[in-house]
Amino acid sequence: MTSNMESQLRMELYLLRHGESIKNAGQGRGSKSKNGNPGLTENGKKEITRIAKSIRKFKITFDIILTSPLNSAAQTAKIISSIFKMKDNTVNCDELLPEGNSLELYNRLQDFASESSILIVGHEPYLTNIIDDIISQQRSKGRRSRLVTNGTSERYSQTRKKHCRQERWIGQDKDNFNYS
Repeated sequence: MTSNMESQLRMELYLLRHGESIKNAGQGRGSKSKNGNPGLTENGKKEITRIAKSIRKFKITFDIILTSPLNSAAQTAKIISSIFKMKDNTVNCDELLPEGNSLELYNRLQDFASESSILIVGHEPYLTNIIDDIISQQRSKGRRSRLVTNGTSERYSQTRKKHCRQERWIGQDKDNFNYS
């Protein structure tokens, strides 16, 4: 009975790379700013606003947002929080810094209820490494995972030899997308 109940409980993790940053857009390179991460460009803010509104159309909700404390990620989390009308549900998480320790992040995630829906806002390649860890863990247990990252839905299965990949940009009409 316990194993059946455990199989029904799951933590939903959503990973989102910060919007276009001034640094990544080339506008901040070589600057003498004290802040090595000056934040989002106007285009980056608009991009995240569009993504947040698209996510909301899918009726996805978040219990909490964990974000890197760097400005680009923190500003992204603030925009998402505003669009979703979340108050006091954003937590700066040093484990999400680009040089963060993923094992410490996984330990921190255990502090949340197993049925939580958590948005993780961070940086590349750190987020990709987290995805790799999740996929590897699921494969070793013979389970399937479906991940939605940066507008791409990917489904992996230990029982299939080939990779099945469905690409879909967030904001596309959800009725025209096959989730199989």
